Amino acid sequence: MASERFSSELRGRLVELLGPDGALELMERVPQVSWHDVTTRGDLTALETRLRSDLASKVGLAELRVEIADQFREQNLRLTTTMVTTMLGGIFGAAGLAFAVARFA
Repeated sequence: MASERFSSELRGRLVELLGPDGALELMERVPQVSWHDVTTRGDLTALETRLRSDLASKVGLAELRVEIADQFREQNLRLTTTMVTTMLGGIFGAAGLAFAVARFA
């Protein structure tokens, strides 16, 4: 095979440059990959397309979350205002009743 021949030639050249131990150490550290494992430009383009699509959907979700958060804040403000108004009415009513009871007792 061509890759085995290339590997053998590379090993021989490394032995010349680094010696047998250095060549063996380097060759063991180099991962064995085939051309099927190499990423192509087409792979990167397809990945970019998928990432852009995912990002666009997430941006749409982010906008929806902001809209929901805004609506939640508005409802929370309305409910808080209603609750405080109701509580103040109850407090003043109870205070008036307490003064009336104290005055007529």
